[in-house]
Amino acid sequence: MVTLTDQSLVVHLVAATTGPRRERSYRLLRELWAACGTGLGMARPVVASGLPDALPESAEGLPAPGAVAARRSRDGRFQAILLRHHDLLHLSVALSPAPGEQGSWAEWDRRWAEVRGDTGEWAVGEARLYVAYRGDDGAGGGGTTAGPPDLEDAVRAGLPYRSPAPRPRLGAGVRVVRPPVTVWEVAGGDFPSILYSLLPTGNRCGCVVRPR
Repeated sequence: MVTLTDQSLVVHLVAATTGPRRERSYRLLRELWAACGTGLGMARPVVASGLPDALPESAEGLPAPGAVAARRSRDGRFQAILLRHHDLLHLSVALSPAPGEQGSWAEWDRRWAEVRGDTGEWAVGEARLYVAYRGDDGAGGGGTTAGPPDLEDAVRAGLPYRSPAPRPRLGAGVRVVRPPVTVWEVAGGDFPSILYSLLPTGNRCGCVVRPR
């Protein structure tokens, strides 16, 4: 039987620095950045990055393309970084459990939604990446050899779902050999636009997500 451990959430939110709503967009982005501190406890700078933990007062004060600011929680489990790429600002937020804890996608999703609020009028798009390590409970042959149906069932059970209707199937995932990882991409419907990544215990992998 497949189990999921170290369930984490990575969010990528994009906002524009041009257009008629650029000033409002940047103001609301700054409010979201501040909420990462007050609502998620990211009140410390990421010293090793050499970046400030505060954003410029206005978009005119943004540096050239590259990293703008970074912040983290005291234990480093929650982190955020803002980068500028041409006319876009990319906010990336990571929420992870403490060592030895399972974590919960639903809990991270709920906490992010609380600080995020409604970004529909000012954000270009958002993608959420739900990541976990794949293990087993000691029964049924081991997590690294369990078949795709078992893995999909474990993913479906752990995902935040927004409808009282039965959870839809995810379909066939893409199995990557090196590093070993299984990925699903879902858009629309009752699931947010996301990639799901499940890794055999002891392996790590980075995944690219697309904006909604």
